[in-house]
Amino acid sequence: MDAGGRAGRGRAVPAVEVVLGDEDAAEAVRARIETRPGSAQIEIRSRIAPGPWGLPDEEILKAARPIPDPALEGLRRLAPADALVCAMVAASARGLRGGVEAAWDALAALRSGTVDAGRVTALVAALAAPRAFWVPARVLAGQVGLRISESILALAPDDERQRRLERVAERRLFDAGAGSPVAEWSFRWAWPALAADTRSDLRRRLPGVAARAAREFPSAWREIGSKGVTGALREARRVAGAWTSAAEAR
Repeated sequence: MDAGGRAGRGRAVPAVEVVLGDEDAAEAVRARIETRPGSAQIEIRSRIAPGPWGLPDEEILKAARPIPDPALEGLRRLAPADALVCAMVAASARGLRGGVEAAWDALAALRSGTVDAGRVTALVAALAAPRAFWVPARVLAGQVGLRISESILALAPDDERQRRLERVAERRLFDAGAGSPVAEWSFRWAWPALAADTRSDLRRRLPGVAARAAREFPSAWREIGSKGVTGALREARRVAGAWTSAAEAR
């Protein structure tokens, strides 16, 4: 799956993303190439986007098209609609971080061909949490003028939770000063629940979120120590402030 450079999606630093369906196979490939020239520009993953977002990897990769460059024979590029959806979900998987990278990837997807609106909406509807697409898509369309079709954006949820999540995303997507590791970890496990499509879905997800938090907190605590608590609380206050902000949504 091509992800940049002259034949790719437009990031400033050329990169190639290789998605393998098996984590053991991905780890073996990483070990084989880690000391080879150019390995820093190659990312090996077992999934397109980590986290519980439900991207239909097999369907997306099956629709990928060969790259018309002999030097990149064997690599494939995602269809424009698929690349757009993946760019937004990747921003969600990063905890609503990496807005510049997501914008570049989405811009290149929009420039690479006609974006099939029906394909976009079908992929988004298949996500476990469709707001993983809608929140960054609407924010990037508003903040950097990303020209996502109005016919697509008009299908986004239009409720108070969507507006609150967009305010949170506005604060995080282009914030270079990410919070402490524990703060980022905390938001990443909470965000999939917040992005749930309906109240009933949110209630269904909360027990799993709480269980995951309890399971992972000891290792996170050991990694960052008590100093990380201050950063986590500070980031939580910032998120809460954005969530409750009286600023008008677009």
